Amino acid sequence: MLPMIDAASGHIRHLFDAELRYQDGMVPMLEDKDRGNLVGSGTGRVQGPRINGNLRWSNFEQVYANYRHLNVAGMIETDDGAEIRFDSRGFAVPPAGMGVRKVASAVRFAVNDSRYRWLETAPAIWEGEFDATTATARYRVYRATLGSRRLQWRQSRTARACVCAWMG
Repeated sequence: MLPMIDAASGHIRHLFDAELRYQDGMVPMLEDKDRGNLVGSGTGRVQGPRINGNLRWSNFEQVYANYRHLNVAGMIETDDGAEIRFDSRGFAVPPAGMGVRKVASAVRFAVNDSRYRWLETAPAIWEGEFDATTATARYRVYRATLGSRRLQWRQSRTARACVCAWMG
């Protein structure tokens, strides 16, 4: 995994690290032209203090002159048998020279297993990088932890962006 600094603070906590690898010929996790162009799908692994497992995912992108709009959706199959669906929306910026793309996204989880229902109560973010030479992305995933404040997670269909709105 990436040697990243754990940015835990009073507002975010480290959930897990993820490594995603493209797999040629893999069937997409979903079909949705509104998400952008299907770039590819793959598998990977997540490892963290409370979540460990394998994942399958698909990446949809819209490419612009100086960035890419990403939509990565998929499922984590935890080592203890739960299924955690995720949907992310974010951006990748081009490398300086021949380096890796820097990536950041908002992530939303959906769970049918009561052991992981807490993932649905606050938004998450992932940050990391994508290395085109190895077709591998590495992310560190964080969850907002805001004490007694309530969060409402809203998804705007027209803007295709995730917004975290504070509710009093």
